[in-house]
Amino acid sequence: HKFATVDGQLIPVEKLRQGHCLRTIGTAVCGDGTGSYTDAFVSLVGWFVTEGHVCRTKHRTGRRGEPPTYGTYRDNPTTVDIAQKDGTPRCDQIRATLVAAGARWHEYTSGPIRRFEVTGSTAVALQEAAPDKVMTLPFMASITPEQRCLLIDTLIDGDGSRHPTASTLYFVQRRREIVDAFVTLCAFAGKATHVRLRT
Repeated sequence: HKFATVDGQLIPVEKLRQGHCLRTIGTAVCGDGTGSYTDAFVSLVGWFVTEGHVCRTKHRTGRRGEPPTYGTYRDNPTTVDIAQKDGTPRCDQIRATLVAAGARWHEYTSGPIRRFEVTGSTAVALQEAAPDKVMTLPFMASITPEQRCLLIDTLIDGDGSRHPTASTLYFVQRRREIVDAFVTLCAFAGKATHVRLRT
């Protein structure tokens, strides 16, 4: 028996290793993997899932002419904040990805943290691809096999690590629904996964 990899090789089962990226069987769910998104946007989704959040603003209440009162927080659907420790190479990666994606953003520091505040259509598109930071099946199915591997690498850069001597990748996340989406993405990319609860 042989398995097809995403780079077009046929690997005999006895030579199959964890580092091989297998082709999925059949058409992916909810799409054909033709690449509806740019590589930069796909990478930006990874940074949003691991390092981002939707900005929240106080909702102003009160009558005109009276001093305003501020109630509960609400999401601002047109602003996404991606944060990273200032001065790290990951800040440069995020900045380069934002430039390549053609996003509108501004950046500032808040203590030791650099914040990239993304606005406009890119912020809205990020929330459509990953509402509440959970990647959707249609999004994962509509990106190319190469973009799936790029997205996995970005997610690992954000919330994971690479084993120094083996080809093993680790993705560490508290939220189970984000882990489930990561496992699904790996399945679409033909990568084997194992989930373990750390206590």
